[in-house]
Amino acid sequence: MPHWRAWDQRFVLMLIALAAACGGESKGTSGAHGGVGGGDSNGRQEPPRLILGALAEGNGVLVAAGAEYTESLQWKGVIFRSEDGVDWTKVASELETVPSDIEFGNGHFVALARMFDSLGFVMSRSYVSDDGALWTEHELPESISEIGAGLAFGNGLFVAAGLEGHLSSTDGKTWRAYGPAVADASSSGVEFAARRFLSWSMVNLVVYFGDGETWQSAPLDLDWQTKLDAVGTVNDGFVGIVSQNCCAGEAPSTYRRAASVNGVDWNVETSDTKAPSVPVIDDGTACIARGLSGIVAGATCDAVGSIIVQSENYNGDALAALGRYFVVGASFSGILSSSDGIEWAKVPLQ
Repeated sequence: MPHWRAWDQRFVLMLIALAAACGGESKGTSGAHGGVGGGDSNGRQEPPRLILGALAEGNGVLVAAGAEYTESLQWKGVIFRSEDGVDWTKVASELETVPSDIEFGNGHFVALARMFDSLGFVMSRSYVSDDGALWTEHELPESISEIGAGLAFGNGLFVAAGLEGHLSSTDGKTWRAYGPAVADASSSGVEFAARRFLSWSMVNLVVYFGDGETWQSAPLDLDWQTKLDAVGTVNDGFVGIVSQNCCAGEAPSTYRRAASVNGVDWNVETSDTKAPSVPVIDDGTACIARGLSGIVAGATCDAVGSIIVQSENYNGDALAALGRYFVVGASFSGILSSSDGIEWAKVPLQ
């Protein structure tokens, strides 16, 4: 499916949103969907109590996953399921780890889930389902720590990255630790396009690529002031945003769009963009993209319009399935649906 993966900041931002939801305010902007829509006695927007960040489709079934603030005053993992995109039912709740990404492959839905324990260490699990209704929990190899939030599927394998190496599985239940260590698991991700996996990090100008069984390394074709801010896939190609920094520690001075057929050689646009975004879906009818400030949509990727879901730093997810479009975002409590990618409505959840 046309899917895009942010680096591990996606999970960090979800945790920030969870913390803010416990006691902060949620402020919306014109044309963008914010929190749950309710307010307190002073008219302030209530923080969301449900934050969905992952979508997937398989065999005509849709699933959405994220975190829910429970009656025990704790954030727990939650998964919803739909067969028509209209009626959504909660099928898993009170999960100890929060699903950050979901893929469908080899007849299985596989959700990669994480949560920080009381000592600040990352606990990682996988949840697997054949039908999107019944989910089972599975351990990940302890030899790989700080497993990132992103999961990719291709060549018959599910692949994720951690601090000491990579993980692969054919069914999401049994995992193998292997491959090269990534530079920094807190800012890395794994993508799949053009019959290859791409493992990358914001802090490293070297990428790893391979078929999921073996890996090769290659330096990025970028100058020393340029780095990858975000990488994704659309229409079986790699897309991304690169930023240019003058000096270490400074905020990026410019952003430019980039594309690559192999994940190593990047064609960077010569003009800067004031609203950097990376396409999630580009099917000739609509373009849906993640940006620094939220998910945007339009008839084409050169004409994406206003923000439809507020979500910082390329966060959120989008999916085209069953003749409709669906989006979720960290600042929005629920799922938005559209038939044309222009007009959006909130989907009721049960």
